[in-house]
Amino acid sequence: MSQSKNLLSEIDFTNLFYENLTSKVKNIDCLEIKELEIKIIDLEGEIYTHFLNNAFAEYNYEPSDLDEIIDRYTTSSSNLYYQKTPIDANHIIPIIKDKRFFDECSNLYEDFLKNHVFEKYNTDLYIFYAEDKEDSISYLTTNDLEVLNLNVKDLQDLAVNNLESLLEIERSGDSGIFMLLAGGNYESSLILFDIWNEDNFPVNGEIILAIPSRDLVFITGSNELENIEKLKNRIIEINKEGDHVVSDKLFILKDSHFQVLN
Repeated sequence: MSQSKNLLSEIDFTNLFYENLTSKVKNIDCLEIKELEIKIIDLEGEIYTHFLNNAFAEYNYEPSDLDEIIDRYTTSSSNLYYQKTPIDANHIIPIIKDKRFFDECSNLYEDFLKNHVFEKYNTDLYIFYAEDKEDSISYLTTNDLEVLNLNVKDLQDLAVNNLESLLEIERSGDSGIFMLLAGGNYESSLILFDIWNEDNFPVNGEIILAIPSRDLVFITGSNELENIEKLKNRIIEINKEGDHVVSDKLFILKDSHFQVLN
C-alpha cells in the first residue's frame, strides 16, 4: 500500500501506542520514546522495550483498523507487566525466526543469548520456544526451563506436539505452487511437522519452501524455475512491506530437513 499524507507518522503512531498502553497499565514510566520504539521501566525497576514495527506495518496496510491494531498490540504488551503465572507446559510452542532477528536481538539485549531458549535449525533459521497465551505469547527463558525441569533436547518434541493439537492445516494452490493455511499465526512453524513428502506435495522435483512471514508458507518444486522466480519476488515484496516477517530465503528439503537454497 502506498503512503498517504493522512497516515500517522511513525512517531505519532508510537505516541498513540504509549497513551493506550498507559491507560491499561499503571505505575510505569517512559525512559525513552522514538520512532516505533518505547523503553519503559516498571515499579520493580525492570526495563522493557517495545518495538512497534509489526503493528505499524499492519496499520499501513489497513489504516481503517487503527483502533483495533493499537488495542490488540497494547493488550498483548500489557501482559508483560502483570505478575507471571506458572508456565503451562501444554502451551509451549515453537516459533521460527531467522538470523536477522537473532543478530538484532543479540545486539540490543546484553543477556539475550543467556536468557532465551532456542535451537539453531539451519544456517538461517532458529527455533525459539514460547508459551501460547490467550492474547499473546511469552518467550521461554532459561529460568523457565529450569522450573519446568525440561531440557532443550525434549523441548522440540513437546512444543511440536502441542502445536499440532492447536492447528488445522489446509493446503491450497495450483499451477505448481502450494500454500499452507493454519490459522494465521504459526504457519512458519510447520517446517517442523512430519508432513513433507511427495504425497502431500506433488511438486516437480525436490520440495522448495518459502516462509517470508509467520502466516505464509509457499511450496513449489526444484524443477519449477518460473515458480521459483515468482516466489523470490514474493519474498522480496513481503520482507519489504509485510509484518511479522520470518525469512528472505528459499529452502530445499534434503533428508527430511530444510536447508537454505543457494
